Amino acid sequence: MISTSVFTRLLTQGYFPRELPPTFSTTSFGNAAATSWNTLYGLFRSVKQHALVTHHSLPRSGFLRRDLGIVNPVMFGQLAFEIANEWPNINHRIQRSVWSKSTPVLDTRNFRAFTPSSGPADLVVPKSRMRVAKKVLLKTDISRFYNSIYTHSVPWAFHGKSIAKQNRSPGLAGNRIDRALRKCADGQTIGIAIGPDTSLIVAELILSDIDAALQATQSNLLGLRYIDDYEIVAETRGMAEDIISSLQELLSDFELEPNATKTKILDLPIALEDAWVDDLRSLPLRLNSKAQHTDLVRLFDRAIEYARRNSGSLVMRFFIGRLRQSNIDKANWDLCQLLLAQCILQESGTIQHALSLVLEYKQRAYIPGRDILEPTLNFAIREQCRLGHTNEVSWAVWGLMTLNYQLDTLTISALENVGDPVVTLLVLHAERLGICQRSLNPVLWSSMMTATELYGEWWLLAYEAAVRGWLTPVAGHNYVKADPAFASLAAMNVRFYDDKAIGILPAVVALKAGLSATSY
Repeated sequence: MISTSVFTRLLTQGYFPRELPPTFSTTSFGNAAATSWNTLYGLFRSVKQHALVTHHSLPRSGFLRRDLGIVNPVMFGQLAFEIANEWPNINHRIQRSVWSKSTPVLDTRNFRAFTPSSGPADLVVPKSRMRVAKKVLLKTDISRFYNSIYTHSVPWAFHGKSIAKQNRSPGLAGNRIDRALRKCADGQTIGIAIGPDTSLIVAELILSDIDAALQATQSNLLGLRYIDDYEIVAETRGMAEDIISSLQELLSDFELEPNATKTKILDLPIALEDAWVDDLRSLPLRLNSKAQHTDLVRLFDRAIEYARRNSGSLVMRFFIGRLRQSNIDKANWDLCQLLLAQCILQESGTIQHALSLVLEYKQRAYIPGRDILEPTLNFAIREQCRLGHTNEVSWAVWGLMTLNYQLDTLTISALENVGDPVVTLLVLHAERLGICQRSLNPVLWSSMMTATELYGEWWLLAYEAAVRGWLTPVAGHNYVKADPAFASLAAMNVRFYDDKAIGILPAVVALKAGLSATSY
C-alpha cells in the first residue's frame, strides 16, 4: 500500500536537485499530488513513451564536473509512486547494512524528502573507532557510481539475482522500479539521474546488499561506507588485498567496479583531516575592527595559497564557511566583499556561497557593494558560459536579480547561446524584471517550444515558458493543453519556477548552498 506521505514528499522536496537556485521549486507539484495523487498517477501511467533527462553541469572540485539530472515530472511521478508503494520493504532492506552512514532518513528540517543519516562532519568518531588496534586502511569508491548503475540490478538487490532473472514481470516490485527508472532516461538501462532523492534510495538499496555480502566474507570485518566511498580496516596488507578482491567481485555482480585511481591501501595511523583544514580553522578572526582587518587578509592569503597547492580541494568554500562563523565588522565589509569577489575568480563553485553571505549581511543592514558585485557576477557569467558551467551561471544570474543589478550587453550575448533550460528561465525572468541592458534575442530557446520537447531535454522550458506566456509556442500550437498529463498539471496550477523566490531569506539560501566551515 502506498505511503502517501513519502510520495508527496518525494515530489515536493525530493525531486529537483538541491543545488539549483531557490526559484526552482516543486512545491506546487507535491501539493497537487497530495490532493489528487490517484488522478495524477493514472494520467502519468497512461503515458507509454520514455523521456529524456535535462542535464545541468555542477562543479565538484578542481576541474571535475558532475551532471545533475532534472527528470521529466510525468516519469518522476511514476518512479516516486513505485518507491512510495514499496517503501516499508525498501526501508527494511537498506537497513541491513551496518556500515552505511548514508542510509536515507526522512529530513526533519523539511528541506529535502530524504537525507543521509550522517553528514561528512559526523564521520570522524566512527572512522577513529574502527581504526583502533588495526594497522592497515583500505580506501576506495565506485567508478562513476550513479552513471554506472545498471537499472536491472535493482530487482537483483530487491529480490535476489536468481529470482529476478527468472521473473521479469511487473509483479515484482523491483521490476516496476527498474521500469520507472528506464522511463526516466529514454529507456536506457545504464545510469540514473544525480540529484533526486530517489537516486539515494536506489543507490542504498544496491550497496546495502553488497555491504552485507562483503561482511559475510570475513568474520568481524570492520568498515564504513558513505554513499559510494568505502573505508575498511585490516590487520595486514595481505588481508586488505583480499578484501578489495572480494569487493571487486561483488561489485562486478552488479555491473559496478572500484575506482582504480582512488583505491589505496594505507598504513595506519593517518590524519583524519587535510592539514589545510586544521590550519585555516585555527587562524583567528578577532572582533576588533583593525585586528579583524589583519586577520581577514591573513586568512584569505593562506586560503589562496592552499587552494593553488590543492587544486582538487574546496578551499575557498571552506574560507567562506569561516566567514559565516564570524561577525564581520561594518568597517571591514567592503574588504570582505572584495575577498568574496576573488573567491569567485579562484573557485567558481563558490558563487552561491558568496551570495548567501552577502544576502545574510544585507538583512543586517550591511549594504552590498554594487561596484564590486555587479561587475564580478557579470564577468563570472561570461566566463562560465564559455566553459559550459551552467550551475555557476544560474546562481550568478539569480544573484543579479536578487540584488536588482544589471545584466550588461556582453553578458546577455553570452547567455543567449546557453543550451540549458535552468539558465534560460532565469534570464527570461530577468528580462521581465527590467534588469537586462538590452532586449533578448531568444532564437535558440524559442525553437524548443514544441510538443516533442515536453518529453525532451528542454521539457522544463517547454512547459514553464508556455504556461507563463514567456515564449510563444512554435506555430502558435497550444501543445501543453493537447497533452493530457501536462494539461492536468497546468490545470492544477503546477509550476516548477517560483518567480517570487527573489530576495529569499538568507537562512534558506545558506541551507540550500550547504555552507559550513566543517562541511566543505
